[in-house]
Amino acid sequence: MFTIPNDFNPIILMPIIILPSVIIILGRLFLLSKKRLPEELGLTPLHTEACSGIIGMLSMRGPFIRVSIYREFLVISWSKKLLLRWSDIEDIRTRQWWLNCVIDIVVRPPTWNKKIVLISMNRAKLLSTLVSAWGR
Repeated sequence: MFTIPNDFNPIILMPIIILPSVIIILGRLFLLSKKRLPEELGLTPLHTEACSGIIGMLSMRGPFIRVSIYREFLVISWSKKLLLRWSDIEDIRTRQWWLNCVIDIVVRPPTWNKKIVLISMNRAKLLSTLVSAWGR
């Protein structure tokens, strides 16, 4: 029979429990962002990129936000999926935030009332494709 020694410290088990839990949660977020909407099936995006950013009050560091740009619409995907028609977008602009230059997407209120801020490693390509597809 197994007995626990008197000098056993349960804190030793914390990394064994926490590390796999964090890996599972981050892996799930990454895989959920890759899943496509039914409207995307059969279409080829003009540009797709995984980036970090802020959606509403949720701040995501790391490549957990997927941005897919199509001729008809824009898809922003994290643990949720947001399909935006180009007519739903009021403005696309850049601004300096800390050491990064970020892309703000302003959406008309009935569609989405929360802020969308994208931080991309390939900002110039993402911005030019967004603006050209948006057409303004």
